[in-house]
Amino acid sequence: YQWAAASGGGGGAATRVNEAETTGSIADGASGNIAFSTLGKSFGLLKVTVDKECWVRIYSDTSSRTADASRTQGTDPADGSGVIAEFIATGSGSTEFKITPAISGWLDDSETEVPVAIQNNSGSTGTVQCIIQALKLES
Repeated sequence: YQWAAASGGGGGAATRVNEAETTGSIADGASGNIAFSTLGKSFGLLKVTVDKECWVRIYSDTSSRTADASRTQGTDPADGSGVIAEFIATGSGSTEFKITPAISGWLDDSETEVPVAIQNNSGSTGTVQCIIQALKLES
């Protein structure tokens, strides 16, 4: 027997990515939609940071985001609804959510961007910035 270096395979190292997206101007209590294009088809959700009081919902596909639009804050999503994670920032200014352990997320079917809905809870009309840090597992 003799040692031989492995060859072939298509695996690669997972990559940590940070992406920032900002909603358009939305009224207090209203929601806006954004999408994250660099997180990958599957990912480990590590951190979510927002710049003001808001409710963030991350989905596996846009149809799940649309179907969930009428759910009120504080109501649990239905099982199998396509909600990957949600976060409620209650403090003024920037809030960082460290996700330990990481949450596995993935995009359904032909989706290429991670759909997100954000409800502005800041008390005034404005934009909301959301930064997601994830471990990109699949392109």
